[in-house]
Amino acid sequence: MSHSILIPRPILKAILTELDMCHYIFGPIAQNDILPSDWFRALLIHQPNDTDNIRLEDDDVRKLVIRSITALRGLFLRLRERSDEHLTALRLLHVERGRFDSLLAKNRQRDSTRLVRLATSNDRMERISADIELLNMDPRSMGSQELHGDWLGCEGPSSSNDDQVGYSGHSRAELDAVGIEGVIIDEDLP
Repeated sequence: MSHSILIPRPILKAILTELDMCHYIFGPIAQNDILPSDWFRALLIHQPNDTDNIRLEDDDVRKLVIRSITALRGLFLRLRERSDEHLTALRLLHVERGRFDSLLAKNRQRDSTRLVRLATSNDRMERISADIELLNMDPRSMGSQELHGDWLGCEGPSSSNDDQVGYSGHSRAELDAVGIEGVIIDEDLP
């Protein structure tokens, strides 16, 4: 005994449109498969009124249900593939983030070490500058006149030795021969 159901035409059109979209997106079910709307085109054309119900026989209902389940299965498989792709991408991003975090931690540690070295170096330079300033101070300004001659092992200028060598490597007599303007004074020249 054959059974039939009545389905409103707009609902059937909407279902067939969605099934056609699934056919385009996921591909045909079988090798020579046609569009789902092609199966029911004759039923849609033969009904003159757009608002009438369409009578579907058992075979038509079976085709529609199979096609709908297949479309849902294809949609589920496609969503699963996409979710697997996204999960793989997230795992790769997590690995990359871990790599960058470890790199940033190494950079922070290196920068911290450099800052400690710089602070230590600055403290050392400040101590050296303070020692140099202390060494450059005039002992007379410190109130000790008796230390002037031999303060920290420094000797005063010797006036008895005219041939003493200066800082430039010239003898004291050569340095005295240079005038204020930087001209050598030689009395033997005409």
